[in-house]
Amino acid sequence: MKKRFIKTAALACAAVTAIALCACGKDGNDNEGANGVDTRVYNNVQDFSSLQGWNGWYYLYRDSMGEIYKMTFDLDGGRWNGRDFYCYNAVGEQHPGNNTETIIGWKASVNGTVKVSGNVVRNPADWSGDGVFYYVTLNENDEDYLYSTLIDPLERTPYEFAFEAEVKAGDMIYFCINLNANNSFDSTCSNITIEYK
Repeated sequence: MKKRFIKTAALACAAVTAIALCACGKDGNDNEGANGVDTRVYNNVQDFSSLQGWNGWYYLYRDSMGEIYKMTFDLDGGRWNGRDFYCYNAVGEQHPGNNTETIIGWKASVNGTVKVSGNVVRNPADWSGDGVFYYVTLNENDEDYLYSTLIDPLERTPYEFAFEAEVKAGDMIYFCINLNANNSFDSTCSNITIEYK
């Protein structure tokens, strides 16, 4: 029953994506208002899709050498999969793999200042495992964190964050889940909203 529900939800998501593609163009990024200003409100949960790049969102993983790769979509599971079974992105959920980080990426459509807000929590808080390290960077090689926190394995209250970043068209903001010492029970839920000022 559960698998049937997940598959139905994934098919519904694909159907909505196809309809939106017809309305907005090939990548769903037809969001520019007057004077080239992007007026869209981006949200990783509401915008989740079976297409890489839909409304600016990408589903990625980073290996132990620091290389970033795109995930592949699993229609049966309704999620994006990385190099191993535990490395995945689902609707509002990430799980790091064995020696891999899970990443949600967002690509800036125009130059400007973006407001980023949201929350992140380990799902569920559990006595097992060692928690996760959650961090956000601008572009792949940027070592300065826009936000970071160590999520305790027993913490049930979501960690709230809010910050602003100057971006150029094509810049990427990476929301990363690092497994810490191990990836046991490291499912982590996030709700991220991005909008231009």
